[in-house]
Amino acid sequence: SHQVLAQLLDTLLVIGKKLQENPAVRGHLVDVACKHLTDSSHGVRNKCLLLIGCLGTVEKAGGLKEVDRQSPKDVQKIIGDHFSDQDPRVRSAAIKAMLQLHERGLKLQQAIYNQVRIVSDITLAKGSNI
Repeated sequence: SHQVLAQLLDTLLVIGKKLQENPAVRGHLVDVACKHLTDSSHGVRNKCLLLIGCLGTVEKAGGLKEVDRQSPKDVQKIIGDHFSDQDPRVRSAAIKAMLQLHERGLKLQQAIYNQVRIVSDITLAKGSNI
């Protein structure tokens, strides 16, 4: 069920946070989350985005480490693609996931800031909350 999958993703996030120093595990958990982003349940998509925001990595000045599975542009693109999700709860989760990357000190692409601003403006114009 969707609820069980969402709880499983929560558990994977806890495991990933405990193993932050293991890029192979982190990369695998991000891969799992990416695979479930197409789930029909907003709750599952929210948990996937949360996991990606907490565990995803972006490129450092020296380039990607060999063990990183997901390129930094892809992680940001994957999250950014959900800024326009049909469900406002998923859009909100995507913005929060991107904020997580930023709060972890990871450098975001300039286009992401513009994308968030546009989505926020559109959402406010419609009168709903993100």
